[in-house]
Parts: sequence; C-alpha cells; structure tokens
Amino acid sequence: MALEFGTMKHSEIREAALLSTRAFDDYEYFTNSEKNIAFYKKRGYEVFDERTIEQEGKTMGSWSVKKKLS
Repeated sequence: MALEFGTMKHSEIREAALLSTRAFDDYEYFTNSEKNIAFYKKRGYEVFDERTIEQEGKTMGSWSVKKKLS
C-alpha cells in the first residue's frame, strides 16, 4: 500500500526525486529515502535541508542535497 500525501503517492514522490533543477551554479535534488543520502554524499553532494512530512498521522522524511558545479 502506497502512502498518500495530498494527491501524490509515495512512489510518485520517489520518481520526482530523480528530477533535478539547475539553480545558479548548483545541482539540487531531493529524496524521500534516507538510504539515498550516502549515494549523494559519495558523489560530493551535501544535505542542505532535512524535514519530516506528516499528513493524516503518517510521516515520511525528505532530504534536499546540492553540489556546486563551478
């Protein structure tokens, strides 16, 4: 059973984590899986935001990572 937050299911949120945005000289990603943090850190990314999302009594972590390109 997938967790639902608003209209997005957990699996859709994970897929969205694969999308990146280019902001100035940084690449920024977000993930809802703590296991992914080690993957990003090995590649030079740093965590710049960490949150717990809660809705209807269910919780999920959310981490934002970035890497300077220049």
